[in-house]
Amino acid sequence: MIKILFVLLASGASAFVVPTFGTNQRLGWQVLFAEPLLFSKADLAGKGLQLEEREDKDSGITRLWLNEDGSVKMDLSDGPPVETFCGIWSLRDSGENPFQMEVIRTYGAGRNTTELNRIGEFSYDIKRKFVGDFASVGGLVAITGTIHQNDEDKGVEYEVGYFSLIDGAEEIKIALRS
Repeated sequence: MIKILFVLLASGASAFVVPTFGTNQRLGWQVLFAEPLLFSKADLAGKGLQLEEREDKDSGITRLWLNEDGSVKMDLSDGPPVETFCGIWSLRDSGENPFQMEVIRTYGAGRNTTELNRIGEFSYDIKRKFVGDFASVGGLVAITGTIHQNDEDKGVEYEVGYFSLIDGAEEIKIALRS
């Protein structure tokens, strides 16, 4: 950083901006802070995005598509196999965390059997809410934020993890678990 400032001063530059960097310790990458980025729904609609999620010790990568009608389509994932997926996304006009997305993944487990000690087949839903802010990483749209879960019994929403969404998922190859 000192070398950059020295070169700018030595070159006779009369005005320059010193960028500041911050490290997102949770996701493990650096972000260049700049003016807040504003995007419209039209800027994001139809885009393929790579979703990186971290909850507790678990992490996963999923390719998502944000549709113009506000729905979310799931493509490839390195996470557990999903039976069904549905999601919605929206942008708030002002305030912190303008990006909002809710997804419900349905998973299946168990085996259909007649043995007495088996519980049989069953499915369960995992619902998550993603709220975040925009950034630019390498010239691509990026959204970073927190993952929330709603405790319906207590009527409380609490933070369960962190996420990042990065534009350009159609070029990113995801290594699927065998």
